Amino acid sequence: MEEKEQFFLEIYNLGIIKFGNFTLKSGMNSPIYIDFRPIASRPDLLIKLSDLLLHEVPSYDFELICGVPYAALPIATTLSLRSKIPLIIKRKENKGYGTERMIEGIYKIGQNCLIIEDVITSGDSLLKTIIELEKEGLIIKNIMSILDREQGGMENIKKRGYNIRTLFRIGEVFKILKKKSFLKEKEIHMIQFFIKNNIKNIQNKR
Repeated sequence: MEEKEQFFLEIYNLGIIKFGNFTLKSGMNSPIYIDFRPIASRPDLLIKLSDLLLHEVPSYDFELICGVPYAALPIATTLSLRSKIPLIIKRKENKGYGTERMIEGIYKIGQNCLIIEDVITSGDSLLKTIIELEKEGLIIKNIMSILDREQGGMENIKKRGYNIRTLFRIGEVFKILKKKSFLKEKEIHMIQFFIKNNIKNIQNKR
């Protein structure tokens, strides 16, 4: 746990959490925006992150790695290099030229693919990647995310029968930041409001 905490404090210093008023990809409004892209500029932290993720994966029974485009791509690439397991790349859209393939790389029908997601909110962009990979005849047994915003996305994916794990949960990282006095009073209030809203929204969906 100490290693994970230390790592989160290091990446927090890169400015991965922003406070304000944001519209997320899912269309939800949020006082908190989480962006792991700055880690791509720190190879040392990318290596640490991929090692933490590999430690969490139940077993090495996967033959391919794929990152949900595009924020998870540098993380999936580092994971591939560290584990020596081949990487495949999912495009966000068909460009309409060249091979017009949605999945790039070398793979065979029936291979197991580990999917890497950076942040899970509703789980919709992750589901799009799962569907595209399954269309190609690949098997999805394990999914790893870096952070769960605890807004129902993990439950949404689990309900569909996939095994998904996350390195951090939003409530857990806020406890770490508060304990280490990294947050201003205003930020603490925004977080408390955000978490209360999360609980309310999830209860309303049940």
